Amino acid sequence: MRKEIFFTSVSLIDNPVKEATAQAFRIAEEKGAIISFDPNVRLPLWDHPETEKENIRRYFNRAHIVKVSEEELLLLTGVEEEQEAILTLFSGANKLVIVTKGSKGSSIYTAGSMFEVKVVKVDAQDTTGAGDAFVGGLWYFLQNESKRIDLEVFLSNVTKVVEMGQFAGKCGAITTTRRRAIPALPTLNEVK
Repeated sequence: MRKEIFFTSVSLIDNPVKEATAQAFRIAEEKGAIISFDPNVRLPLWDHPETEKENIRRYFNRAHIVKVSEEELLLLTGVEEEQEAILTLFSGANKLVIVTKGSKGSSIYTAGSMFEVKVVKVDAQDTTGAGDAFVGGLWYFLQNESKRIDLEVFLSNVTKVVEMGQFAGKCGAITTTRRRAIPALPTLNEVK
């Protein structure tokens, strides 16, 4: 059975959660788990922005899968050009880095490729929760499409990688059509 862990930078802000996250992360690395990270930057929660950015960068390079918004990418790197910014971060354990861009879709980066994925056009009412819905859709797709194969084998299938991005994008897009994050999350039938 494949082991996986997902976390956000919110759990890296204060102890005891910060230390518990670091310990869980170390155990996940030791056990060979697939590690997924969504920085999910929340500036008002940070007392020391530079320290927090450095902490996120440190975890970013140790995660296999990273979902980052284009605003977070700029904040973390200070580099405006997306591909150049990705090059400053894509290293270490990274196998898949996804840059979400709201109504402009997403960019999916693997070790050797980059794919632009368009998003379905919707009448957005509230963007709260769209990134969380995207990540939920991404993990749902990965669980159902790649649970029996190695992540790198899955990522070598261009069709499946793009399909994964489209599925996750639909999850995020549908969420924006309703107000309030949790009630706005789509059902599987709505996404399909």
